[in-house]
Amino acid sequence: MSKLFAVFGNPILHSKSPQLFNSIFEKSHIEAYYTRIRVQKCEDVVRTIRSLNIIGANITTPFKECVIPMLDSLSPEAEQIGAVNTILNDNGYLKGFNTDYLGVIKSIEEGGIDIFGKRCLVLGAGGASRAAVFGLMNSGAEVFIVNRTQSKALEIANHLGCNVAQFNDIIDGVDIVVSTLLPDVTLPNFNWNSGIQLFLDANYRKSNLSVDAQNAGINVVRGDRWLIHQAIGSFSIFTGFEPSVELLSSSILQTLDFNRVNVKSIDLNDVASLNNDRFDLIVSSESQNPDEVKRIIDEEKYMAING
Repeated sequence: MSKLFAVFGNPILHSKSPQLFNSIFEKSHIEAYYTRIRVQKCEDVVRTIRSLNIIGANITTPFKECVIPMLDSLSPEAEQIGAVNTILNDNGYLKGFNTDYLGVIKSIEEGGIDIFGKRCLVLGAGGASRAAVFGLMNSGAEVFIVNRTQSKALEIANHLGCNVAQFNDIIDGVDIVVSTLLPDVTLPNFNWNSGIQLFLDANYRKSNLSVDAQNAGINVVRGDRWLIHQAIGSFSIFTGFEPSVELLSSSILQTLDFNRVNVKSIDLNDVASLNNDRFDLIVSSESQNPDEVKRIIDEEKYMAING
């Protein structure tokens, strides 16, 4: 029986992680499969990992922080960051890791920038932002964080020791900007012509901010590079070896027809295994009537297509 791996999020159908991991499994002749799982509550992440015997899981928004108390242990990096994007299931013992920070620093280095001594601005204050701050500071950068809800930025600053700024502040001399904001966010008062060398965007697709940065002549690195490098770290945790950047760079170009996805709904109270069936998306149907499950699937397809 194939080993099962998955990425959890809400929404999740847009995730390109299955393209990456399934291509590695195929090339490496590993009997395993990686899928996407949509659950309603944070505690359902751990329940699903246990009920389906998922060997390794990646975690994305909005579960990176809330899942922590439900795990058996954390790696030092995950504990310091305060967010988890990778869970290893070792015979029922669940350990949380964070490889997002590797995605940040390796994407920036790949873009030709030495992080040490640079002034960096992180936009947003979620789990990905925590990892970005941690990675940049550990690489010797001076880091500022801003968020519309300043209390969240202050929480990260107090936890990790970075600087916090008001959302509309102009921070002089910024070399690197890392954005974890949604693609439709705009910053009309932001000064893009202030010597910024690189803009790293967590989004796969063009965002309003990446367009602004590109129009200002700034080197833009999109989220697919971040995804590739964090996936290499996760795969190493799951299997003990690192796949090549070249393999994942070609695999990420594979596309999924969002109108023809193979979807499975499951009740977490009544599931033992999925046998060897393979699905593009698994949706928790617990406490949901069929109409609500259909609405969730339609919502996933709409958001995957439209961003």
